[in-house]
Amino acid sequence: EYIARAFHTARQADPNGVLLFTAVNHPAPQDTGSSGVVNKMYTTVKQLKSQGVPIDVVGMQMHLLLPWETSVPPQKADVIATMQKFAALGVRIYVTEMDVDLAGQPGSQVEKWTFEAGVYGDIMEACIESGVCDSFATWGISDAISWISCDSIGCLNEKDADPLMFDPSYAPKPAYF
Repeated sequence: EYIARAFHTARQADPNGVLLFTAVNHPAPQDTGSSGVVNKMYTTVKQLKSQGVPIDVVGMQMHLLLPWETSVPPQKADVIATMQKFAALGVRIYVTEMDVDLAGQPGSQVEKWTFEAGVYGDIMEACIESGVCDSFATWGISDAISWISCDSIGCLNEKDADPLMFDPSYAPKPAYF
């Protein structure tokens, strides 16, 4: 009930505001765990929309390949299908927090960065090709200050995570291109 109330209150406060409902890691059903997240989010949004809750956008947080999440990267076609499935409920899609944790990926740094570039490329292409995705944002700029690789409170402190499109010196990595 509090979610519906929050959205209705927000709409009253700003009738022109874009109201976004977001949850972590539901880009596509890659395995049993991610399928459960996608299905729960879809069911929740469908129920809220059927009750007239003014949700304009479903935000897809994409903190991919974290140690406690699936180790299976999402496939572009599945991401497109998931975006379009949500859009059929009457919402638009934003990719709100993209990063790719490379700590568990095998290979040299060049191989890992090439893999990362492919994941970033697939998600960006899915956003564009879906026809329902209006925004694509990363969760940070550089590996130097990512919440995954930093060593401050609240950070994972994975030094070899390399999750963003710029290295610790702010030089663009292959994912940037």
